[in-house]
Amino acid sequence: LKCAKLKLCLRRGLPLPMAEPLSEESQGSTQGELIRDYEPSQGSSWRSGRPDYAKVNQTYFKYRTMAHQEGSLEALVQKVLKNWQVEADHIADVHKWKTMDSTKFKLAVNGGCPCNAQLMADVGAPNILVSETLDYS
Repeated sequence: LKCAKLKLCLRRGLPLPMAEPLSEESQGSTQGELIRDYEPSQGSSWRSGRPDYAKVNQTYFKYRTMAHQEGSLEALVQKVLKNWQVEADHIADVHKWKTMDSTKFKLAVNGGCPCNAQLMADVGAPNILVSETLDYS
């Protein structure tokens, strides 16, 4: 669903399509390593359809310089960050997020005004982090 359509459904109380699990390609398992194991919460929905990480995973596996040992702290942190990115960019309702407590989330860049999880989800993490510059708007 597109963002405007999603907001209309939420306003009118219409049911949203349930979020399906990520594909094997998006999880990375077709490349021999599970780098995302995100499972949507019951009742959650994808913001604009199920994300497809197949191409980005191909690039990741081709150019990465370190393969962390399964079960290591580094592998765990990598997986948590990849799962958070899936959730923050693609799960429509911040109250359905599992990787963090969205009610306590605050993000501020360089001492700027903090934003909450909903604003970050609506605007997009890259837009919040980069902000307005001469080269990016």
